Amino acid sequence: IFFRSECVATQMLLDDEMDECIQQSPKRDKDVSEKADKIFSKKRQAKQNGVLAPPKKKKKKKREDAPKGPVDLDSRGHIAGTDGVDTSFQSFTAMIPQAYTHWKDLLSDCEAAYEATSYWLPATMTPRCTLERLAKTIFQLHTKQAKFDPARSGAEWWVQFRGPDHENGTAIGFHWDRDERLRDQCGQEVHPQVATVTYMSDHGAPTLVLGSAPLPRHVGLREINKGFLAHPQRGKHISFDGRYLHGVAPQLMLGRPPKKYQRITFLVNVWLNYRPTDVQEFPEDR
Repeated sequence: IFFRSECVATQMLLDDEMDECIQQSPKRDKDVSEKADKIFSKKRQAKQNGVLAPPKKKKKKKREDAPKGPVDLDSRGHIAGTDGVDTSFQSFTAMIPQAYTHWKDLLSDCEAAYEATSYWLPATMTPRCTLERLAKTIFQLHTKQAKFDPARSGAEWWVQFRGPDHENGTAIGFHWDRDERLRDQCGQEVHPQVATVTYMSDHGAPTLVLGSAPLPRHVGLREINKGFLAHPQRGKHISFDGRYLHGVAPQLMLGRPPKKYQRITFLVNVWLNYRPTDVQEFPEDR
């Protein structure tokens, strides 16, 4: 297996693209801050000192407009009719600049939003809080040249915490991002066009992306001939083909990490012309 490290991949982006990305980084302006405080206030009040508790699993509501049958896919296995999306591996060294003055607030929002579920931000919706604003920035970054229907597109986002004292440990098992409910209903694999990871801390295990989509049920084995490895760095952002297998591997960490640390990541999947089943918007009454 050939692994490409992020130190090489960071050279893939032009300087003007990087500058534009930084300029679009979330700003903690008064309007956004007030909405975030309203949404997260109850959870912040209930938060206890010490290790962040694992999230509680929530029962998802079934959407009336959820797909009831197979989804039209192109020859590569992507959702059909969405040209112009770059699905190659990319790494932005400063999606959120180190000089960003509201890191503390952003991390606080990550803790408040940490649940065992993901949330939906429609492409046509105005963000209500800092994390939704960051999700929209990421969505727009990866769809600048794409052709899609905004009314049927959006960003699926969520937060992950890992660490030596965390109940879930330091790893995240290898998996494919997909519409799990649709797969259970009709066996079809439908993936986001682009999967992304934004690192909110400097410590923890790297993300390993393998160039392998799910195998059809009648196929036995497949050779994996490429892979990408990205180590955490606060503010860094990576993106890759939403069909690819990926996970977090502690065995590949660089050096010796601190005895206590938190690996914090903000995940956004870019979905075009499709909304994954049972993914709801972030509730304002939490």
